[in-house]
Amino acid sequence: MANVQERPAAAPSTFDRLLAQRRNFAYALIGLAGIGVVLLVVLLVRSRIPVTGPDGREETIIGALRSPVFYWALACSVTLLAMGILNLAPRTSGALSPVEQMRMHLLFLGGALGFFTALLGFLLPFIEYSSVFAGGAQAWRKDPWALIWTGLALFGGLILMFVSVQLASGMERSSVGLRRLLYGYNTVLTSLLLLAVLVLVNVIAYVGPFQRALGHTFDWTSKGLYTLSDRSKATLSSLKQPVKVVVLMRQGNPVTHDVETLLENCRGITPELTWEEMSPDRNPRAVKELLEKYPVPDPYGVFVLYGTEPKVESDFIKESDLMSSRQGMNMGQEPEKYSFDGENALMRSLILLSEQKSRPVIYFTQGNGEMNLDDRTGERGLGVLRERLEKANYEVKKLNLGPENKEVPKDASLVVIAAPGLPVGEMPAEMVRALRDYMGGTATGKKGKLLVLMDIKTRPDGGMIRTGLEGLLEEYSVRVGNNRLVSLRMPEPTDLLVQPNPDSTNPIAKAFITSEGALPFGFSDARTVEPHAGGPGGPFQAESIAQTVPDMIVVVDSDLKERPRVLAERLRQRDNRAELVKRVSQVPVSVGVAVTEGGGPRMPPGHPAVSGELKPRLLVFGDANWISNEGWVANEGLLRDLRRDNFDLFTSCLNWLRERPDIGRQADPKVHEEYTLTVDPDVAGRIKFLPLGLMLLAVLALAGGVWVVRRR
Repeated sequence: MANVQERPAAAPSTFDRLLAQRRNFAYALIGLAGIGVVLLVVLLVRSRIPVTGPDGREETIIGALRSPVFYWALACSVTLLAMGILNLAPRTSGALSPVEQMRMHLLFLGGALGFFTALLGFLLPFIEYSSVFAGGAQAWRKDPWALIWTGLALFGGLILMFVSVQLASGMERSSVGLRRLLYGYNTVLTSLLLLAVLVLVNVIAYVGPFQRALGHTFDWTSKGLYTLSDRSKATLSSLKQPVKVVVLMRQGNPVTHDVETLLENCRGITPELTWEEMSPDRNPRAVKELLEKYPVPDPYGVFVLYGTEPKVESDFIKESDLMSSRQGMNMGQEPEKYSFDGENALMRSLILLSEQKSRPVIYFTQGNGEMNLDDRTGERGLGVLRERLEKANYEVKKLNLGPENKEVPKDASLVVIAAPGLPVGEMPAEMVRALRDYMGGTATGKKGKLLVLMDIKTRPDGGMIRTGLEGLLEEYSVRVGNNRLVSLRMPEPTDLLVQPNPDSTNPIAKAFITSEGALPFGFSDARTVEPHAGGPGGPFQAESIAQTVPDMIVVVDSDLKERPRVLAERLRQRDNRAELVKRVSQVPVSVGVAVTEGGGPRMPPGHPAVSGELKPRLLVFGDANWISNEGWVANEGLLRDLRRDNFDLFTSCLNWLRERPDIGRQADPKVHEEYTLTVDPDVAGRIKFLPLGLMLLAVLALAGGVWVVRRR
């Protein structure tokens, strides 16, 4: 008879070894429960806080009773104690073997501890760390452990539950309850992980390097209703103090939605800006406290708080300032529409607060042929410009330099000279000397900033009237030509289309060049202004920032005796083609120059300095009409639409000289129109019932598919 080889005995599993040490395992669980109870008692004792009650009596508050960590530790201790006692009890015979009973004990132990830990991670953001999670990215950076402990508790508990449920693998076939538990938990865990991923994607959009990539919205409107201008983005990026915006608006107001969208877009640019909504209807107490601290005359609007306590500057934007215009229903014929101007209003408020509410002082020289600052009706006045500058938080003053006033005031942020020149002669020598001392910082020790807008003023003999500034400008490497630019393509020959120099590195020129090309401006009766290559140079860097549009036919006329219209008509004649080719400029003509001062060798025009920080010093344009009353109120001709950006160009020049970042076009008012869809009654019926019918058909098709699958 053949010998039968016996199979070797299987090695004992982990559950077999644990079953053999069942009593020791039970004592270990009871011991851990005892340690947890001791820690809870210590926590209760150490969290006693003496406080004074409303009646003046001393009371004691146990802080641990308000923390979810205490109840988590208590639940875990009770669970450990219960499982320890259960394992000390005699084993009972039943459908499950001793090893399977041990697996079930471990399953319920791990599942309970994991559930309590995950529940703790869910409650921590709402109770223990509510201020941190509500504080946004700034608070998260200051207290990262709040996020770490919350994540460890939440995901650690879920992982512990997942591992514990896997102990039921192999037993789910014989137990309906275990099968439901295993499959149900896997479904719940998958859903929670998906939710966690979605939340994580939304959170990282406001944190660190992900903010610029993910923290912005997409504007699909044809008019760009939800897009911030480049000028606004520069203003937001330059914020150096935290800004909190409180929205006090009525519910149902369409402007409220625009304000909220604007603030969300702003928060996507800088983490320094946060905002919250306080409805006077839903939060009357909070609104009352805010208005008591910062009293305002209007109950509805937007509060802007700049800085940190105790140094917080505040500004209030009234609801009426957020809308440029509003038109109601006109006898049921025209839909309601309004223009939202909240972006510009918010930027003005931020600039005002960032400068500690100190309005920059802009001096305009007067008394030497310059445009009149008080004239608001004449074409050559500056009254409209003055009014618009004052609304934009500038303080505008006159400057009369002469024998009695020989220096520029110390509070001058910069000086503007618009169309100087008197028929009787040049500026007084003391005025030029005062400007030279101001630019050099002789009196105050602080170098000044100058914006010069030259003009064409001729003598009876046809020669150009000298202003006395020509020598001063050449000291800063700027040459102003004694000529007039005549365009043969414009109805009025003295009208010009001017654009930023695409080769310039100056921020002004770059700000008005978009992806669609350079933005044109309307000038009138201009002369050339060019960098003076043969000037003293030194630390000054001069470059052209504005020039005529390349496809313009421009003649640089140095003989000012001939009238521009006569010259243009003569050159347009076929017989004068040779003279036209000879006199027309083959390249764009420079009409604006910017001068900076800084270290490093002098570079050719259009090239940045090699080293050293460049400081803005001087801007010179060959035309002053573009800032006059005529420049704002022109109502006919091609220049009407081009001159709407003149104010943005002028304030960009002021801000560049003041070394401010807000350069470029301001945001256009966002015009909202309410459209009414008009359809035939039969079409309206199909619109209502066709989607409902398709949904019912889809449900029936799905039910039929399930029935067919189950029949198989």
